[in-house]
Order: sequence, then C-alpha cells, then structure tokens
Amino acid sequence: MPVPKRDFHQKIMLKTTITIGIPAHNEAKNVGNLLSQLVLQKLHNIVIQQIFVYSDGSTDNTVQLLESIKNKLIKVVDNRKRQGISYALNQILKNCHSDLLLLLDADISITDPEYINKITMPIIKHKADLVSTQMVELEPTNFYSRMLWVSQQVKNNVFNQINNGNNIFNCKGPARAFSKKLYKHIIFPKHIANDAYSYLRCHELGMKFNFVKNTEVNYKLVDNFSDHQKQSSRFFHSVRVHLSPTAIILGLINSLNILLKYPIHSIAYLFVIFYIKIKSLFQTVEINSWQMATSSK
Repeated sequence: MPVPKRDFHQKIMLKTTITIGIPAHNEAKNVGNLLSQLVLQKLHNIVIQQIFVYSDGSTDNTVQLLESIKNKLIKVVDNRKRQGISYALNQILKNCHSDLLLLLDADISITDPEYINKITMPIIKHKADLVSTQMVELEPTNFYSRMLWVSQQVKNNVFNQINNGNNIFNCKGPARAFSKKLYKHIIFPKHIANDAYSYLRCHELGMKFNFVKNTEVNYKLVDNFSDHQKQSSRFFHSVRVHLSPTAIILGLINSLNILLKYPIHSIAYLFVIFYIKIKSLFQTVEINSWQMATSSK
C-alpha cells in the first residue's frame, strides 16, 4: 500500500539535521577528496542541511576548486583576510542552525561510509552533547614520521586508560560532533586550543563528552622537525592537564610490544620532544594563528 503523502512528510520531519563545518586554509590538495567522501555517506534518519566550508585567507586554489564542485549542499565562504582558526570556527558556528554540527579538518580522510551515523549516535540517543572518534595515522613515509607514529600509539594506549577513553585527550580537534544545545553556547577564544576548549566548555555546562571507538578518520603525520615543532609548540602553550600515574603505567604496559619493536624511534622521540619542550618555554606562540604543517597534507 502506498504511504499517504502526509505520513511521508511527517517521516521526513523526524529526521535529524546536521551541518558539516570545514575550516580551510590552503587545502586544495585535500578538501575535494573529503567532500567526495562526505556526499557518499550512508545516512540513517539524518539529513545534511549544508556543508559549510570557510576558507580563511587561502592563497592557493582552494576556493576555485570548491566553487567548481556542483553540489547545492556545499556553501563556500572566501575570507580573503587570514584571521585564524578560532575566527573561522566561530563563523561556522554563527552560520549553523541544524540539530547537530560536525566540525572536520579539511586534511583528513573518512573511509567508513557509516561515519556520520556513528559519531552522531551518542548525541541522538541523548547520551552526550560532544563526541569525537579515533584518529588513525596513515602509513609513515620516513624515519621521522615513523617516530611520531610510535609515540602516537603509546599516547593512545595511555589516553584510553582514562575514564574508558572519555577524556580531554580524546577530544580530537580534526573531528568533533556537537549538539545544538552545546554549540549555541560556544565561542572559540584565541588563547586556548579549540579542541581542549570544546571539551572544557562541555564539562562547564554540565554536559557529557563521549569518545566513539567503532569508527575513525585517517590523517597523515608530519615528516620533519619543523612541522612537528609547530604542532607541539601549540600543545605546550595550551591547557595543562596532568595524567594519572596509573593511566601512564597501564598505557606503557600495553605499549611494550611497540616500544620493543621500535626502540630507536622511541628514544629519538624522547630527545626531540624534550628539546621542543625546553625551547617552547622561551617562545610566545599564538595558538590559533593556524601555522601550516605542510608535510601533513
């Protein structure tokens, strides 16, 4: 029996709306691939209202590439004056009116066709207002990126020991989903890393964060000291959060096979990060200035 027209419209209205916000600065090499992956997502009771890409002072052909994509869901804003990541994110927040907001970095890759369903499910089921997922590194290309890969596996093992992964360290900046109740009460400041701020603001408002382990995004590690220093310096000048000794011990135990397999990389990382930490004590870093780590593109 055909579905009555009125019931069909009622069914459509029950769908949860989502805006996907993507801040971009010189992302011509990557953002097209991400958009292709997003439009191929298999959505269940979710409808994409818009994919809002905010170009912050891009000097490559990011905007031209985006405008060449003929898809009515994609809205592009070209801000020719570079004002930083926090400003770009706040512009996305101002232009979002959907039930949910998904913030994505332009240089990630999403291969799971159910990614949007999985990252938004805790919000739809009213278990959380902020959600992030696992980030998986692409295959390292040289000694330096392998060194960082080893360190990241250890960090993940440590972070996952804290509150079953539901903690500030697993609030991953490149991929976060927000309820409307939360994102309407957020304005990203310049003096704190935006991923840490979103977690702290969520906690301050008495809302819950959930780390989803059954899906992931992929990203490329930087492969040189200069780019690594840019990323680490921002981290060292951001929020200070102390790890519990128990989490560190359990994480290291779970990482023994990696540490024993890559001892030289592990030792090299300790020397590099110690040097960057000491150097950061004598530097002033604008956390949200959006310094580009080009080798991760």
